[in-house]
Amino acid sequence: MSSTGSPENVPNQSEPLAESPAEFSAEQINVLGWRQGSVLPGPLVDQLKTKTTLPADVRNDADLLIVITHDCDLIHGSLENEPFVEVLLAKSSPPESQDGQLTFGKNPRRLQFSQKRGTEDKIFEAEINDRFRAPRECLASVPPDGERALDQRTAAMICAWISKRYFRAAFPDTFESRIRPKKTWIRDQLRKNGKYISAIFLMVPDKELAIGQPYQILMRGTMRVADFEDNNKRETAQTALDKIAAKLADCVDVEVKEWELVSEQDISLDDLHFLKRWDYDSLSYQGNPPGSQAPSP
Repeated sequence: MSSTGSPENVPNQSEPLAESPAEFSAEQINVLGWRQGSVLPGPLVDQLKTKTTLPADVRNDADLLIVITHDCDLIHGSLENEPFVEVLLAKSSPPESQDGQLTFGKNPRRLQFSQKRGTEDKIFEAEINDRFRAPRECLASVPPDGERALDQRTAAMICAWISKRYFRAAFPDTFESRIRPKKTWIRDQLRKNGKYISAIFLMVPDKELAIGQPYQILMRGTMRVADFEDNNKRETAQTALDKIAAKLADCVDVEVKEWELVSEQDISLDDLHFLKRWDYDSLSYQGNPPGSQAPSP
């Protein structure tokens, strides 16, 4: 089972629902099919909008309220120990809003993902602070929305994205300062052509180097297995990665010794002992104008 990682102070609280069942049954939550990644049905959303701090402008027919509480906590027998269920709001977005920086959890504050609906892909966008708590007993009275449930892989990606709120790699300040002149260009390249790149990993010496001592780095770009097998998608991603490698190599005292685009299945656990995920948060810095598409620290 996947996990959301360590919780922080969730920004929204809630009051018990008046319609809560008289006797709580955790087993009923299990029988009804609630799982991490389940989507709240419209009638329950309406109920929560009037009795909790859930935003009133949530669109039942378009937006998603996704359960992100771990499966084991959803069916925990004690309501006193686990009184709440945590949900994430993902708003429906137009196709033209797609941004390659926001896919696959690359941005730690905003996430875009798609969901197949009939013959078309619907785009949704979530923000890290759009998380809400509701009384867990409300799940014992109604099943989840069976038509809009997330697939297991998307649910796991969302929870991994949330966990990055607490755990993500940091690079030496000297390295960050050396690549700063190219950050805006790299951000734009990723926004336009990074849709199919699921992650970029760097091997960078974990120390501050003096002027004249170059950072010699290795870079790996990854793609989802199915995307990697698509020649057109792989070509788009490879072109973007080649350009990013060239820009990094233009930085003073930075040498890109090797770069490669691979399928996610070609990155091993052993590789992750040496590679750090290059989050797109590292491509932003204080001073971005308000409303900038790039994430700001």
